Amino acid sequence: MMNDVAEYVNEKRYAVYWLRTPRRELGDQSALDWLMRGKLDEIRDHVARVVDLQPD
Repeated sequence: MMNDVAEYVNEKRYAVYWLRTPRRELGDQSALDWLMRGKLDEIRDHVARVVDLQPD
């Protein structure tokens, strides 16, 4: 999943930034916050939509 994000944002360091940055579409939480709460499937689905350029 992180490889997909890294490819989408062009570098792994930006993927790490994306992981830690609060997102409006995640309720102003970061993907890392969601992962820490055990919401792996939700984040995986979100990443799939983002890299496939599908709206939320």
